[in-house]
Amino acid sequence: MNKVMDHNKYPKSLRKVSDNMLRYIMKDCRQAIEACPDNPNNGYYQDEINYCINEIYRRESQRCYLIGKA
Repeated sequence: MNKVMDHNKYPKSLRKVSDNMLRYIMKDCRQAIEACPDNPNNGYYQDEINYCINEIYRRESQRCYLIGKA
């Protein structure tokens, strides 16, 4: 059974997750993709990685913005 990504809720849910947990999620997804390249859920895992990267970038951009305001 294929996992289905909710592209509206999932990115918002990552705002509550720590930076370390975002990196763990990405690592776990990469390992799952490497372990079984033919898995039909790999698209879901790739979406997870993408949304985690986007969240890290959003946080870093905000940190840089706040530093510039000081």
